[in-house]
Amino acid sequence: MLERLIAKYPREFEPYRRLIEDLRQEAPDQLPSLRDRLVKRAKHNPDDPLALLLAGLVLRGTDTPESIHLLELAKSKAPIFPWPAKELADEYFSGKHADVNKLKQNLEIFFSLCPSSADRYAQFLLAKDPELQPRVAAALRARLEKEVDPKRLEDYSILSGLEFRTHPSAEHDALRAQIARDLIRLEKVHPDGDAEWRAFLISGYRQSGASLEAVNAMEDRLIREYPHSNEASEIVQDRWTKAHKEPEDQADTVAWSKHQKDYENAVKDWVRDYPENSFLQRYVWFYAIQNDDTISEQEGTAALNAYQQSVNDFDPPSLWMWRYSQAAEFLLEHKWQPTRAMELMKEARTSHEKNLASENKDDNLSDDQMKDRNEQEVWVAQYLNGLILRG
Repeated sequence: MLERLIAKYPREFEPYRRLIEDLRQEAPDQLPSLRDRLVKRAKHNPDDPLALLLAGLVLRGTDTPESIHLLELAKSKAPIFPWPAKELADEYFSGKHADVNKLKQNLEIFFSLCPSSADRYAQFLLAKDPELQPRVAAALRARLEKEVDPKRLEDYSILSGLEFRTHPSAEHDALRAQIARDLIRLEKVHPDGDAEWRAFLISGYRQSGASLEAVNAMEDRLIREYPHSNEASEIVQDRWTKAHKEPEDQADTVAWSKHQKDYENAVKDWVRDYPENSFLQRYVWFYAIQNDDTISEQEGTAALNAYQQSVNDFDPPSLWMWRYSQAAEFLLEHKWQPTRAMELMKEARTSHEKNLASENKDDNLSDDQMKDRNEQEVWVAQYLNGLILRG
């Protein structure tokens, strides 16, 4: 789909960015061919800022000095093109080349070109530049006060976070009153919103200090009007968790057993009632029964089979090590199918070794990051060895 978007919009940055990041996370074996393609394109088009930007982005972590060089070139070729500056800010955020001054310089350039940008990663980087935050907040408010597109209006959630961070606590009551005024306008601009819009408004009313009764009434309306939505699912699950506190006495096995069974019954209801919630359908039932030592082998292995199929079908390889080891640990805890548990642990170890091989190619890790990674590597190896010994 991303390749088709690129073919249709060859001068748009976003489909390329998504393709690079998705391959990096979910299909690292396919990334080298894309890298070669984009680097070759930049060499053949040395005056094209988009080509330079893409080559710089795809070289991140593989040849970081060249990545920075290409991004700087892209910025110089097109001073009003904002994305090289944002990607450079990211380069200088952490790692061997971390430089807070260069990060701030590039953030200043990006937000001078896109003063009201709600780009989520740019907003994340903005935490490193407190002096710039009030200016961005003012520009974002000015834009949103003229906006009518509901998708764009949801950027108010970003604005409120910025405004709370840039005002002293003594002014927070005034900010909550401003949020309440914003919400009145939003409801008038878009009175017939879908479940996502309703959940956005509810979050705003909660932040504005609305009463619990008022928030509950709005949640009840969302559940009533969109009974099978993901947003209704989140409300129902959150309410169940608040109403069913975990037992305080860790030794009260009767209370814990009742809590476990109540939760499993609730999960069954949620899986039935929210067929479009992919996380519920794929994973939650297995997670719910992981620590249930009363569940039958037939029901437990059926849940594991469905979970493992979902992992294979939908999860990126970067998560397989944890998913396979969870599945193996489940079998070991219940003393079922030891041969299968051993096979799962072998797959977990293979996945871990592939992840390590990919991580070891990152040329931008600082000494502290290298130390943390090595400690994590030792911990994972001990964890997997421990599972194998138990098996």
